[in-house]
Amino acid sequence: MPWGRSAEVRVNDPPEWWKPYAADYPGWHVWIGTNQLYYARLPKTSPPIVVRGEDPEDLRDMIKRELGR
Repeated sequence: MPWGRSAEVRVNDPPEWWKPYAADYPGWHVWIGTNQLYYARLPKTSPPIVVRGEDPEDLRDMIKRELGR
């Protein structure tokens, strides 16, 4: 993996920190960035939907906020 890039994890194989929320938000790809923030994106959206949070709970809240728009 090139420097400065983070590994993306598909929801089909969620990381441990996302497992409590994965079933509620299917299709979201989640990862931890090099800046230690938590990220999620919803594929095949235009414009792209990407949210970030300081921890898994914050990320969940940001996804809920985005879906409520």
